[in-house]
Amino acid sequence: MNTRHSLNFAVAALLASLAIAHAQPNFTQVTNTVISDDIGQWVGCVWGDFRNSGYQDLIVCDYSGGYNAYYQNNVGTFTKITQGNPVQDADYHIYGGPGDYDNDGFLDLFITAGAYAPDATHNRLYHNNGDGSFTSVSGGGVTNQLGHYGACAWGTTITMDFWIYSWLITGFRMTMAVKTNCSIITAMARLRR
Repeated sequence: MNTRHSLNFAVAALLASLAIAHAQPNFTQVTNTVISDDIGQWVGCVWGDFRNSGYQDLIVCDYSGGYNAYYQNNVGTFTKITQGNPVQDADYHIYGGPGDYDNDGFLDLFITAGAYAPDATHNRLYHNNGDGSFTSVSGGGVTNQLGHYGACAWGTTITMDFWIYSWLITGFRMTMAVKTNCSIITAMARLRR
């Protein structure tokens, strides 16, 4: 490594350590809100700007066979949404993953289900209608396979030729969806435990 790169690295490391040393975040417990007062058997949550409002909305999954909770952020004040998907879709929900699978500029939602269910169940894929509301859609192998699914992760890669590769990992199963020109091709790959 030449001297110039060593010096730049040393300066960057010093500045980063100073920023970390002086960053002392303070947290205040927030009570008596629609979120803090809501009762449920919650296991996983997902934050995302589902309305493109510039504020993060919150979806919390109920693992007991009950209903999910959806809170829309209105400049720091949350409103609980009680109608439509995914809140009226009772099941053993576990985790949610936001991602724009159809590249329309709005975060869609994938929710896993079944990890604590007595019987195998289906994951859910919801298309964002552009206003923060969702429509349940079939995701082929992503939603048609019965199972006991747990945590999920959704990633997207955009290549230089503008192909979008999205993938979901749910428990020990990885599903890869390749999207081009509004068509989705799915391929399933079984991961070893």
